[in-house]
Amino acid sequence: MAIKLNSSKLVTIYGGSGFLGRYVTQELARTGCRIRIAVRRPDLAGHLQPLGGVGQIHAVQANLRYPDSVSKAAEGADAVVNLVGILFETGKQKFSSVQAEGARNVARAAKAAGDPQRGEPLFKQQSCIACHTYANGQNPKGPHLVDIGRRYKRHELIESVLKPGAKIAQGFDTYTFVLESGKVVIGFVVSESADSVILRENSGVERTIPQEDIEQRVKQKVSMMPEGLINNLTPEELADLLAY
Repeated sequence: MAIKLNSSKLVTIYGGSGFLGRYVTQELARTGCRIRIAVRRPDLAGHLQPLGGVGQIHAVQANLRYPDSVSKAAEGADAVVNLVGILFETGKQKFSSVQAEGARNVARAAKAAGDPQRGEPLFKQQSCIACHTYANGQNPKGPHLVDIGRRYKRHELIESVLKPGAKIAQGFDTYTFVLESGKVVIGFVVSESADSVILRENSGVERTIPQEDIEQRVKQKVSMMPEGLINNLTPEELADLLAY
């Protein structure tokens, strides 16, 4: 039976290549979500791919004894599952480092990854909704955020929120137009011809300005998004907002 993918949902399974992990992976694959298998040896997890559709299951490197690798494997995930366990100690694989501290590392990574459901009201509360579209079919405003978590790395998203002007998305440079009438209009240039300029304000309203009415045009060096919008959020709330 063909599996219908629900590509908007991603689950990270730590230890998904083990005996129990195979069954959990198979059952989750049947729901249609994307699955990220976090294991020490991704090259040995290829046997899991046939359990899902094409591209549905992929393996990444992670070792519960190394928090950075655990956090990286959790980035962008809607849920995480930890199935890592050992029956006896060998080498650096100790009960304390794997089943105690390792489990704590997964819990911390899951918390840092954020909760999309808690992030949704924050998206509205912080006024992000005023300038951004977040679903297909909405009237264009500022940068489109659908699938942004797949197009940008987590540290890039954090930078764009903390320092909006550090890297402005292509096509979203802000321009200020001073008209002959003295009126000032600010927005993004959607298109331009010899006769007119079509400008979109951050509210989504588009204006057609005749070239002959433009007295001055200035490209702003900063983003239309002001800095400090998320200064009132805790680190956990910021994680929730990014997850959404």
